[in-house]
Amino acid sequence: MKISFIIPVYNHIELTLQCLSTLQETVSNVDYEIIIVDDCSDAETAQKLRSLEKGNIRVLRNQENYGYARSNNIGAKKAKGTYIFLLNNDLEFPKKWINPMLSGLRKRKVGIVGNVQINAATGEIDHSGFLFDGKGTLRHKKTRNLKRKFTLFHAVTGACLAIRKELFNQLGGLDEKYENGCEDIDLCFKAKELGWKTIVANESTITHHVSSTRGINNLRNERNMRLFQNKWRTQISTTMVKAWPTTYLRGVLSGCEAICWPQVREAIYGLFSRDRQTPSGKLIVEAKLKRNERHWMSILDGKSDEMIKEGYWSDQGTWQGTQFSYSGLENNLDDEKGKWIKEKAEFQLGAGFFLSSIQIIGTIRLPSKERETHGKLGLRITTNSAESKDYFPLEMGEFLLNIEDVPALPESPSKIEFTLLGVSKSNAYAYFGRKL
Repeated sequence: MKISFIIPVYNHIELTLQCLSTLQETVSNVDYEIIIVDDCSDAETAQKLRSLEKGNIRVLRNQENYGYARSNNIGAKKAKGTYIFLLNNDLEFPKKWINPMLSGLRKRKVGIVGNVQINAATGEIDHSGFLFDGKGTLRHKKTRNLKRKFTLFHAVTGACLAIRKELFNQLGGLDEKYENGCEDIDLCFKAKELGWKTIVANESTITHHVSSTRGINNLRNERNMRLFQNKWRTQISTTMVKAWPTTYLRGVLSGCEAICWPQVREAIYGLFSRDRQTPSGKLIVEAKLKRNERHWMSILDGKSDEMIKEGYWSDQGTWQGTQFSYSGLENNLDDEKGKWIKEKAEFQLGAGFFLSSIQIIGTIRLPSKERETHGKLGLRITTNSAESKDYFPLEMGEFLLNIEDVPALPESPSKIEFTLLGVSKSNAYAYFGRKL
């Protein structure tokens, strides 16, 4: 068994030398080769890399800056190993990091193995797998996995990724349409499509100088995410909707989510159903994916809000967002402007509203009568029966609330419910004071 370590390099020779030194110190017990792919680095870096070429180290030179995907594919074509390890050149390797990854590759139906990575700048976990959560968000998991040797994930980062060469070739390597981002997640999705699992070897930990070599490019990242979502939209949606019950219930237990019994029951039911495709999960995820699409139309295609709305109207018919109604809001008892809430209030919006956020401006007034309570008040705001936010307590006087990423689709009507919190019927003075 031979291992091929493939390391693309674009400048940053000091980090590269440190990476190579710690790598060689920790893999002396395996048969390996190191393939350095110089991705058109500057002359000084190129010269130093060429001086490293001896024994089991080979250096390949790109005539242009091809980027992460193509550089790894070039290295993989020259690889002689049974296993390929894709490595960033800004990693540091401690002792015994490789054995847990090799053990993972030998497990049945495991195609790709990642590991736990520590941010060199902070000392905190930067990656222990990718999460596709029930909020419609793709993110790095930055906490330890449960105390077991391996954890199943949908994807892992390509900063340190192990795969059989035969499978890498079968998958067509990394998709070169991506530009230094999402190629690794795409590879994991391609493997999953063929029935292969992706796992994290929890006992393998390395140090990562995060984004030190390629840097951060926000527009490039947006293009990559758009390509990834367009290519795998159905799979992304299904994966995230399945995660909603767990995401919501964990939020309830941690105090980050409001305890709404209809949603609690739906989440528990979703945990034990076969496909876990709950209505709330579907709405929350679909709303997020469509917001992503509108966001990319704006920043990547240069379309104005009006142009985006016109595109939706032409696609969906002639509807426009003009119809709305409300109930449960009463005229002020004084001469002040505005409405006041007794117990509950509701807004109904017709199709055609691009509802991505909600802003509420209001006032908590001091009681004007002796029989009214002096207790604290708050609001629960529920959108389309799918997601609730609690704001309690609200201080006396004016308040401003902002809710981002609300679960609403422009082609469907929306319902926003407001429930007064903190003053219950058990407090007779408060109840009667509010009713009279």
